[in-house]
Amino acid sequence: IRFCDEVAGDHVLDMRERGNTNEIVLSPGRELDNDYTLMTEHVCPVGALTSRDFRFKARVWFLKSSPGVCNGCATGCNSWVDHDPRYQRVYRLRPSDNEAVNAYWMCDDGMMTYHGFHEDRILTGRVRAGGRVNEAPRELAVQAAAKVLEKVEKGKLAVVLSAVHASEDNYVLHKLAKEHFGTDHVYLTARPDWKGDDILRHRDHNPNRAGALAVAGGKAKSMEDLVKDVESGVVTAVLSLGPSTTLNEA
Repeated sequence: IRFCDEVAGDHVLDMRERGNTNEIVLSPGRELDNDYTLMTEHVCPVGALTSRDFRFKARVWFLKSSPGVCNGCATGCNSWVDHDPRYQRVYRLRPSDNEAVNAYWMCDDGMMTYHGFHEDRILTGRVRAGGRVNEAPRELAVQAAAKVLEKVEKGKLAVVLSAVHASEDNYVLHKLAKEHFGTDHVYLTARPDWKGDDILRHRDHNPNRAGALAVAGGKAKSMEDLVKDVESGVVTAVLSLGPSTTLNEA
């Protein structure tokens, strides 16, 4: 109740009765649907509140906790990543205390970002042959990509950095494009802005826009510019991290 009132600023939970008959209830006509509902489960001292996302999914004594940083927005909330090393699978995120960033809290969207660690994850190399994309050993996939890129005219390659990926990923891709392909066509893909707030949620939906721009030397074109350059023939091939924004959205 205090969390909803004092942190989330939403008086949605209340108490009724007294003493050993005391109950926590929803305020009349309300639903627990703000952006910080999972924190009520996180601070519940007796386990009476649980989340449907985690309930019955894993035995907590099998989970290991590793320090992490939420990649849901530019705030960068500190977190604990609870994972089962036997299956190499993440089962939940929890806030890690950091008074300078997120205090003791995380928003619901941030706590759900772990689903992206597994969805549509590419675990093997892939090669296009005969109009189909087939799985292949990583070495074979790299060789096939190299053969394709060898045919690209110098200066015609575009590199698309990502405001979602780590600075190291962006650096390696940028270095490859600059040193091996001599291109100056650098673009940035990013999630569109979302609804921020005055608690934790930053309006910038990307965790590493500043890092990606730093790798690019402070300058990177938009995805709209990429579409124009492809249509005009300035760019004939694209190396991209992402996409965080599809060309259709651009």
